[in-house]
Amino acid sequence: MTYICCTFHILPQSDSFCDVLASLLGEIGYDSFEINNGKLEAYIQSSIYSKEETEKLIATFPIPGIQISFNATQIEQKNWNHQWESTFSPIIIDDIAYIHSSSYPSSQKFLYDIIINPRMSFGSGSHCTTRMVLRMLFSTDLRRKRVLDLGCGTGILGIAAKFGGCQSVTALDTDSQCIANTRQNYMINGVEAELISEGSIDILEPENRFDMILANIHLNIHIALMERYASHLLPGGTLIISGFYISDIPQIKESCRYTGLFLSECVEENNWTALKLEKSINVHH
Repeated sequence: MTYICCTFHILPQSDSFCDVLASLLGEIGYDSFEINNGKLEAYIQSSIYSKEETEKLIATFPIPGIQISFNATQIEQKNWNHQWESTFSPIIIDDIAYIHSSSYPSSQKFLYDIIINPRMSFGSGSHCTTRMVLRMLFSTDLRRKRVLDLGCGTGILGIAAKFGGCQSVTALDTDSQCIANTRQNYMINGVEAELISEGSIDILEPENRFDMILANIHLNIHIALMERYASHLLPGGTLIISGFYISDIPQIKESCRYTGLFLSECVEENNWTALKLEKSINVHH
């Protein structure tokens, strides 16, 4: 398998702008990213690379006043999964969880030792949005809870919920590679899911309802799915979401009107945010 490496030069330089660009590039097939000296290096399989699509994405970049240029280079064939795993450094979530690939030894110093082999799926724990969701998750009583992990990526959030003692996890993602990665990571960690399936929340039956929904995905998807989130949450249930900026919170609040969801907690890191919303016990869908 051959890859194209596109190096993006962004002015003014900002890791936050790189994060936004990487998120958008992921939607058109780019599958791994590195930020070096203010430049974003993005990798995509040669067979699906399109210069025209990339230029179109840059032309519609949602933040005004940003200048982006790029150059593309075909690179030698490598075992990309191995390289990706070997550069994934262990992540520590407070004193609770030690998250690492199978290339690193386990640790007995933490409550949970979680193995994640990313396989280029988003959600290794290295991005602050994943870390914020994990912190919220670990501060919640998960016992006897039915959990939906939407946009599961590597499966890290559902696996963490299982380590935290939840009753069951349903893991969904629209990317078949993510689903394969999630299944592998569940097996490595010795935990089971009630369901791991390709698709979004619309594949669930109306009666499939959960005590908690976890979703670390794009802002526009959250807004589009907010009523669906509410309909699949039990009264008193919890929704934890991230993948957007502090400045986006008003849009999230507006999308919650008439759903019975209310904001109960907000955490922030590097202009990104994660929100915990609760569903009123008096609202039924």
